[in-house]
Amino acid sequence: MGLSYKPKNILLDKDGYLISLNIIGIAVLFQRFIDKGLLFKGRKALIMPVLENIIETWEDFLCCSNLFKVYSCENRDSGSWAYETAWKTTTDCSFHQTIVSNDLEATARLLIQSFQDAKGAGYQGWYLPRDKKDKKFKCSATEKVVGMEQVELVNSFLPSKQCETFEYNYYFAPLKKYETSDNHIVVQPLTESNRIEFVDLVKKNEGEVFLKNEELDKSDIFLEELNKQYQQIGFERRRFIYLAYARNGMDLVGAIVCYTGPLGINLRFLESKSQLILSNQLSEDLVLECCCKLLSSVVSHYENFIPNFIPVLTREKGALGLKKLGAAFHTLYHMHAIVPEGNHAFDYHITTMKKRLDRAMKIKRKRYS
Repeated sequence: MGLSYKPKNILLDKDGYLISLNIIGIAVLFQRFIDKGLLFKGRKALIMPVLENIIETWEDFLCCSNLFKVYSCENRDSGSWAYETAWKTTTDCSFHQTIVSNDLEATARLLIQSFQDAKGAGYQGWYLPRDKKDKKFKCSATEKVVGMEQVELVNSFLPSKQCETFEYNYYFAPLKKYETSDNHIVVQPLTESNRIEFVDLVKKNEGEVFLKNEELDKSDIFLEELNKQYQQIGFERRRFIYLAYARNGMDLVGAIVCYTGPLGINLRFLESKSQLILSNQLSEDLVLECCCKLLSSVVSHYENFIPNFIPVLTREKGALGLKKLGAAFHTLYHMHAIVPEGNHAFDYHITTMKKRLDRAMKIKRKRYS
């Protein structure tokens, strides 16, 4: 089955594979996802009630390749395909997520192009890690290249630590009023006066790669300039930050970084995530109160969020508090982060993908020779 349209924005045409940018109709794309069963149970239940809103969002963004990209890699003869979305999450960092059919060669070609285009800026690659208990759930092409087991090896070849893969628990917290009678924790919004403390908290508990990748050390920490670009097409991209102090406001023990963005630009609503960061030094008896008060500080930012919950990413300590507050565990997520100055990391990944592509092509030639 060949292609049913003639792409205009062609990035690469080689070996029967065509890689193009922002040319496929979004309604057609989503119908293909549904027909191929790619919107499996967890994701399908999430997006089907708001599918029309999401398609409309994606269509509005297609004309703005500086903010939103849909990469397509298709084989003319077999009709196999791979897709990746990439959108601006912060001023100089893009959020990438691959949605792919059963063609590993298409995936490899797509990731090579994506890494090449992303060089010189921050990169976030999000994927669901392989469930080792589920033998049917295979390790994705993305995980094979940037998974947690690979990152230590990657950095050992680089002049400095330029990338890291993080594991997060993804919870949906009820959109409600959070109250507690405990008074050991005080929450304050981020200001210039406490910003240095916040940066130090992030660096100690999430690491410098995370700090730089999320641009939490930059002057435009609330994304005001990026928000202006989003507003030009009728959307918003904003960031709000609240800090939790213990011992009468003396010790910073946690923070929540809340994002707002166009609904469904990520199919699990990570554009609207709140990142819950708790200090490794926070005592267990204060975890629940800290989570409660930090969630309470962001509730107002989700009043118009159609799915009617708060999407929260956190580590294990934060997960304990979220469970007690009635939040529902959704999935485990991995994020591969590359810092803006991480060109050596990009080059390493591109080289790795090219080797995998060469092996896949050799296997295919033997099979059909």
